[in-house]
Amino acid sequence: VTLTLPVTVTTQGVTLTNRVAITSITPQLTTVGKSATWNTVVAKTNYTLVVNTTGTGSGMVIKSPDAISYTAGTVVSLTAVPSTTSVFAGWIGDLITTTNPVTITMNSTKVVTATFTLGCQGVDGVDFTFLPTAPKVGTPVVFTGSALTGTAPITYTWNFGDSGVAEGKVVTHTFALTTTARTYTTMLTAANVCSTVTASKQKPVAVQPYQLFLPIIRR
Repeated sequence: VTLTLPVTVTTQGVTLTNRVAITSITPQLTTVGKSATWNTVVAKTNYTLVVNTTGTGSGMVIKSPDAISYTAGTVVSLTAVPSTTSVFAGWIGDLITTTNPVTITMNSTKVVTATFTLGCQGVDGVDFTFLPTAPKVGTPVVFTGSALTGTAPITYTWNFGDSGVAEGKVVTHTFALTTTARTYTTMLTAANVCSTVTASKQKPVAVQPYQLFLPIIRR
């Protein structure tokens, strides 16, 4: 005789409910006045492990052993592997820790999320503006640099094309006095510690001299 789940039995003073399959009862239960031998087998329960990723960065999670569901009590190792531009920030969900790799015991259905953030990123997309856009000689010109991407701090270095240089995201420069219109090629170079490659941008800056108008006197 075989009894399958669900079943509740008491054997040796211990009650087992919904976790026991009874196999080979000897003699059969209909026999009166005879003792019975109960052979019990604990049923195996499987639990699902769901692994997700989140954050501004990217990466993957390696499970060992790799499966969709696990027998109750199985210890699973999780290893977060960030991409080359990202770093692992920690686990959330049914695991809250920054330990990597980490283990989790499957005693229920689990949902674990690995968080990745952007790591050290080189500078790119450099540009700058200047005001006034049509400066006169001797007039201070304000230059403002920018970078589309790049992990701070970013160093901005200026070469104004008239032997003048400066450093900073926002700088002021006054071009030398001249009696004729001059165009200077101004270059901005930006860099950070994430890469040995620098990004640059150059633009022409046309500087006009002041014009002096004298009155015409007729006699």
